[in-house]
Amino acid sequence: MDAHVQKNPAIRDIKEAFTMGDCVIEPEQDYLGKTGRQPPSHITKPQNIWPSSAPWWRDGLYQYYNNVLPLAMKLVRIFALAFDLSETDFDDHFRFPITGMRALYYPPTPTDDGEPSVGLGAHADFSWLTFVLQDSVPALEVLNQDGVWVDAPPKPGTFVCNVGQYLERQSNGRFQATVHRVRNRTGRERYSLPFFLTPDPDVDLEVLDCCVDDGEGPKYEKINVGDLYIQKVLPARSKHPTSIKYQDVPPEEWTYDLLLT
Repeated sequence: MDAHVQKNPAIRDIKEAFTMGDCVIEPEQDYLGKTGRQPPSHITKPQNIWPSSAPWWRDGLYQYYNNVLPLAMKLVRIFALAFDLSETDFDDHFRFPITGMRALYYPPTPTDDGEPSVGLGAHADFSWLTFVLQDSVPALEVLNQDGVWVDAPPKPGTFVCNVGQYLERQSNGRFQATVHRVRNRTGRERYSLPFFLTPDPDVDLEVLDCCVDDGEGPKYEKINVGDLYIQKVLPARSKHPTSIKYQDVPPEEWTYDLLLT
């Protein structure tokens, strides 16, 4: 891939990505074993599109997926303890969670105006937690509480863990979603592999009682995880088949079931 800088700020990210997500009928994800239920009968088409010419790609990503998911669930239990709850109180929210994983490639990016081009623009993940596996090329930056961008350098044998917007809602803002970006200023190619964890789509998520101070109410209303996920994510993906199929339906009326029909 040749480095290409778009001058339109709305489309200036410079990266290539392969994305996979949760799929109830892919055997590697073991829907029956995790939920005790058969997959819904109306779901007959896999949600992920795998390259038929490279079966090793699917095998490799699933080997990683099935190791990082149990690690993520250990951290979910640690958060439950941090909220003074039972260690397993969140388990029922993550029986077959919304998950996503992106294999990302950032090319070397020359600068035309003295500033590094942005490989990935500033944002906070629409997840509960995100685990980022980096290679050895530094490029990830995080916005701290003082509004200053700081480096999140790669360290062998570690992950960067981002708080997502769902955890911010559930904690009433005590854990704030991590605003981050990627700027590859090294002149080298960079690869990363983020894993996104979000509760089950049928979970109704509300602010935890322990995160509401006396005399104050919750900052966030109760929401359905899957419905909010679709309403927030799909409008940004105008070429997604579901976005095209339901383009005449107002986004605020979208539900998670639309993705599965």
